[in-house]
Amino acid sequence: MKGSPTTRLRHHTIGRGEPTMFGLGFQELLLLAIIGLIVVLPFWKIFSKAGFSGWFSLAMVVPGLNVIALFYLAFARWPVRQSRT
Repeated sequence: MKGSPTTRLRHHTIGRGEPTMFGLGFQELLLLAIIGLIVVLPFWKIFSKAGFSGWFSLAMVVPGLNVIALFYLAFARWPVRQSRT
């Protein structure tokens, strides 16, 4: 790699030269957090209404695991429906 370590670090800094997480600035991290909430909150409600733990909704932000969680939600026996019968 060309350049000194300080030259390479400049590509991952913001404002006053503060290093950022994964090369992302504050705006990008804020946007990712907002998108995460937009995805997780509705699924939290869906899993809770189906009788599952709302914590399963965190699987929706993990690639691959989100597909498995959706299939599980679609085809598993819902505890809410079992308690009614």
